[in-house]
Amino acid sequence: MKTDASGITSGQIREKRGQDIREELFTTFAEKKMPLLKLNAVQVSLEDVFMELTQSDKAAEEFARKAKEAEKGK
Repeated sequence: MKTDASGITSGQIREKRGQDIREELFTTFAEKKMPLLKLNAVQVSLEDVFMELTQSDKAAEEFARKAKEAEKGK
């Protein structure tokens, strides 16, 4: 999690495959009076998973790069 100069906090949440956490996530943030201003879904390809398992440091950087690209595209 990172908070910028304007006080907006951003971060990543990963869910287990097949698990839908949207309602629980919304409720938790609402109870804490923390509005969700933006929520992006990032699709991970089989290639990304393979890279993460076989090249841990490089794959993490590549995944972060793709997540940023996906966020910019929306």
